[in-house]
Amino acid sequence: MTSFNSVPDRRNSINLSKWTWYPKDVLPLWLADMDFPAAPQILEALHRQVAHGVLGYEMPSPAFYETIASRMMGLYGWNVDPESIVYTAGVNNGYNVAARILCSPSRGYLIHTPVY
Repeated sequence: MTSFNSVPDRRNSINLSKWTWYPKDVLPLWLADMDFPAAPQILEALHRQVAHGVLGYEMPSPAFYETIASRMMGLYGWNVDPESIVYTAGVNNGYNVAARILCSPSRGYLIHTPVY
């Protein structure tokens, strides 16, 4: 596990405009831009993948689908068949798949752009 007691100084990092929006004593903790060191387990996994040399997309394993189904049951009580899960390369692709399944071509729909 990472230590949340260590805060690296990222004020001179390239393209981090968030540091100009707040006073110096404020630590903006934006999603996907964390200001604490990554956990050793994450760094080890990244090192292994970089050493492997292939950094492209991979297809998910059966364990991926089983894990999602298990989490849905544990978190929400939803009994999800792993074979009913559709993997997409992103949220917008997922919207496209869902629209083709659930929507009528003769009707208009408005979808808000995903916000992260």
